[in-house]
Amino acid sequence: MNEKRILAFIIDFLTASIVQAVLMTVLLIVPLTNGTSSIDEMFMHTILITSISVFYLVLRDLLPGGSIGKHITKTRVVTEDGRKASFVKRFLRNIPWILGPVEIFVYLATRKRLGDRLAKTMVVDLSRNS
Repeated sequence: MNEKRILAFIIDFLTASIVQAVLMTVLLIVPLTNGTSSIDEMFMHTILITSISVFYLVLRDLLPGGSIGKHITKTRVVTEDGRKASFVKRFLRNIPWILGPVEIFVYLATRKRLGDRLAKTMVVDLSRNS
């Protein structure tokens, strides 16, 4: 199961990275090469691009059925007693991603994310329940 969770995260991280790369090309690189971008615009676009990536990582489980990575790996966020996790719990569990490396370290050390501890959730493999 841990392999599926890690794969789902990698897929979600790559999704955010691809969106970020496209936005960087359109909002930063093209205007810069054309000489149509000011320092202020570049700064604001950088903040916008970074914010969109972070928002995806924080809000990804609010999509119906979970994130893109969870859809592909056939996993889902549920409460500790196995019930469907509420909107609030799915949101709350991803807030610690703002801390980035701390969340990864806690997961690697304990096999349970800080966000799952906070929201009292866990990720289950849907293919085993079929």
